Amino acid sequence: MPRRRRPSPRGRGAPPGELRLIAGEHRGRKLKVPRGQVARPMRANVREALFNVLGPVEGLRVLDLFAGSGSLGCEALSRGAAHVTFVERAAPCLEVLAHNVALLGAEERARVLRHDLARGLPRDPREACELVLMHPPFPLMRQRPERGEADVDALIAEVARDPRFTEARLAFEAPREVAYTDARLHEWGFSEVWRRDYGTTTVFVCSRASGSRG
Repeated sequence: MPRRRRPSPRGRGAPPGELRLIAGEHRGRKLKVPRGQVARPMRANVREALFNVLGPVEGLRVLDLFAGSGSLGCEALSRGAAHVTFVERAAPCLEVLAHNVALLGAEERARVLRHDLARGLPRDPREACELVLMHPPFPLMRQRPERGEADVDALIAEVARDPRFTEARLAFEAPREVAYTDARLHEWGFSEVWRRDYGTTTVFVCSRASGSRG
């Protein structure tokens, strides 16, 4: 009889509907995820690699776009981020986000903001942020957005122009076949681009200023 694989406390191999934080104060803590296909959390090995590249996030103010279940922003909170603003429009995800923030006891260090990114970046937070995390639904990146859908390319370019993010890094995941070339990202306003492929996806970390943290 084959042996059953036991989920790793680091999140690898977790069964559907289960999501665990990888490191920091809440390492191994299980997060709630929405039922169905409402959200697609970043794979644990990719999330771990991303935060390894980002380095220490203690004390940073973070914006988590397309937050879903909050796996990226909650990982940042667990690792010591000063504050995270989670941006999401889907009601099931908003409920899960509030639950996960409360689970971490991070109500004073987090805000869950209901906002449709089809309207562009939210006005809040009004303060500068040092890190922008973005994990859009892949269908939005594989084809031109239809009316009422978020334009991911426009959002990336907007992050590059927004004065709140002058010293920030933007980290996002995209399908590997979507051509986010260095030239394209430079044209939008990013001066430095790091990328790495993980299976069928690519992770990017972009910054506007050579003096950005990391």
